Amino acid sequence: MSLRERLHNSYRKLATYSEKYLLPQEFYAILIFIGIGVAALLYRSGSSLWRAFVDTDDRAKYEALSRETDSTFAVLARNPQALHFWEPESSASVVATKRSPEKPVAIDLASIALNKASPSELERLPGVGEVMSKRIISYRMSRGKFASLEELMNISGIGPKKFEKMKPYLRLD
Repeated sequence: MSLRERLHNSYRKLATYSEKYLLPQEFYAILIFIGIGVAALLYRSGSSLWRAFVDTDDRAKYEALSRETDSTFAVLARNPQALHFWEPESSASVVATKRSPEKPVAIDLASIALNKASPSELERLPGVGEVMSKRIISYRMSRGKFASLEELMNISGIGPKKFEKMKPYLRLD
């Protein structure tokens, strides 16, 4: 049995087996991926099969080039600065730069009346921005005055942690 017949039989077996598990597009994509991989291996290894495709005049140039660019390790050996890793001074400084800076708390304890505060007053609270202050006011307008400070946790976006940060600065009236 010739190489061509073996390849054809292998292709048929693979195709019938893959019909159960793969779409035709996926099967052809895998075949293309394998073909590219085999071509790359032949090229990188400088095998006689690949050399048969290269012109005899270009063969000397090809061999000289393949010796120069033999591998990644050869490139790194010629230029050790080619592979440079950057490491931050500390992981805490990276995390600190990614987070938005917190608002400076320049308000007195129990200084904001929850049932009478304007949006700009509510925005002074830690963890409260323009959107959250509008939610608090719309909740207050639709349900009436807050009966307790804990009722703030009924608003979407205010959980126990955020509430504990805001609580010292709030009062009901």
